[in-house]
Amino acid sequence: MTVEPIYLFPTSVIKRSYDKPFLNEFEYLKTKIDYRDGSDHAFSTSINILELPELKNIKSFIQDTLDYYMKDVLDAVERVKPTISWVNRQPKGTQHSKHCHANSILSGVFYLKTTDSTPITFHNPIPQSQIQIETNKFNPFNALSYQASIADGDVIIFPSTLMHSVSHNYDDEDRYSLAFNTFTLDGAIGSRSRLTFLGTQEQIQNE
Repeated sequence: MTVEPIYLFPTSVIKRSYDKPFLNEFEYLKTKIDYRDGSDHAFSTSINILELPELKNIKSFIQDTLDYYMKDVLDAVERVKPTISWVNRQPKGTQHSKHCHANSILSGVFYLKTTDSTPITFHNPIPQSQIQIETNKFNPFNALSYQASIADGDVIIFPSTLMHSVSHNYDDEDRYSLAFNTFTLDGAIGSRSRLTFLGTQEQIQNE
């Protein structure tokens, strides 16, 4: 029997590894910036981390990966760039609860220091039926969540609407990651001809 699956509206998550040393950048972020405690982990007081001169190479790597997602995955007209960016610090016993990122198109995480219990978990955005079918094993069609394995120097990029979480850190070492949100380069988005354009009055009038 010949069966052709039709993949309707898949959620695309991409991962890429940074191929340069970044120990100096990590040490700077670990020792030279301020952190404050949140509800379940600590994060940097600055939300403009990628604008630090010390992070220029990592910023360029992230921008290149964002360009790939917009062009090669979405075939989009617009490009996006990081807006806010911050560092998460997770000591032993802390976690990152299930959440998504508002006011952003794509979001991402660059992993500065991982531990054995670091994997990020993505949660299925499709509402679950009241009828649940028993399956032999999980796959992209039936899983309620997916755990992505990551390593130091990996960046993972995903739609900002996708719910995700990070489990408790059971290791003695602190985890560090650099997270970021994005929007279009000039803040405008959409199409004039399709009546979906969003921008300033100046941008609207500048046809």
